[in-house]
Amino acid sequence: MLVQRNVKRNGSRSCLNRSRFGSRERDWLKEDIGRGCVCVYGGDSAATASSDLRLVLCTVDTLASEICDGEGRKNLFLQLHGDLVRRLEPTEKPLQIVYDYLAGLGFDDPVRMQEEAANSDLSCMIRFYSGKKLSVCILSLFL
Repeated sequence: MLVQRNVKRNGSRSCLNRSRFGSRERDWLKEDIGRGCVCVYGGDSAATASSDLRLVLCTVDTLASEICDGEGRKNLFLQLHGDLVRRLEPTEKPLQIVYDYLAGLGFDDPVRMQEEAANSDLSCMIRFYSGKKLSVCILSLFL
């Protein structure tokens, strides 16, 4: 199951508590710690600033290709610590990548990891992108 919501960046509030999610989405998240929220940046060049960040509800088994299909994009990109950006393989699992990253930072409580994964402030360390603008930007780095 993939559900997208457009939100504005609102400090460090996690998407579990954002008013943009209805009670059905919050209940769905709370039912299983294998469910979570991936923050995906980017979109059409005509998009407004408020649609720069989209919260995508998914599971640890959701593939990058499924998120791309839901976004109407061909690729999903990952950036760690502001370093180089890499394209995710269609079979990679973005939410599992985030959970593994948090475990590497010392998080061991699954509920806390679910909350932190949904926190848009985490994007300064791990960030997912989709969109045409990023593809052009990446290509220009290699030319």
